[in-house]
Amino acid sequence: MFSQGIANKWDIFGNTNITSATTNFLGHNNAFPLNLKTILAQPINFYTANTERMRISANGFIGLNNTAPNFQLDIITPERQFGELLFRARVAGDITASMNIINLAGQNSTIFVPALFGLQSSATTGSAFNTIGSIDISQDVASLTPISRFFSARDYNPEVLNFSMDRVNVLHNRPLFQWLNALDGLMTMEANGFLGIATTNPGNRLEINSDS
Repeated sequence: MFSQGIANKWDIFGNTNITSATTNFLGHNNAFPLNLKTILAQPINFYTANTERMRISANGFIGLNNTAPNFQLDIITPERQFGELLFRARVAGDITASMNIINLAGQNSTIFVPALFGLQSSATTGSAFNTIGSIDISQDVASLTPISRFFSARDYNPEVLNFSMDRVNVLHNRPLFQWLNALDGLMTMEANGFLGIATTNPGNRLEINSDS
């Protein structure tokens, strides 16, 4: 059931037929990192409190609270009263500053409002959120393709469309973008290209509400 007699190597076999084909667990540490390996095409599962918390599938996909990951990192978060924190990365020099991917739906669990959220620490100064689009000098040639683009689309599913952005469906009936200061809508762009400043419902190509 256990070792094959090699120093610093441990095998756990699935049955009395002690061969590499029946190895369920292999540990080997001899002046090298300890490797966890499944010989057969099966996942590695990690449990706490008798509940599966993480799975590494046979094809290398990692699932957190997800027993059937379909992407390189596939996370299912527990429901919370005020939205969901999907991912957080904090800065080593100041752990109060972070970059987050969140669901802003709040207590309404029937909708999903994905958002990027940059939290700036009170100990530092600077912009709360910056975006950078960078290219190599060899790519810096005359082209109609901008460095950074924003997409709005209907029924886009990367699992079905294989991440092909040229197959997205056109959005017709709701605003494309809105710029907010806290909860105040300062600028809105409709799907038809109408742009409103200090109005959330522009009826012209450019509409400015000067009263505010």
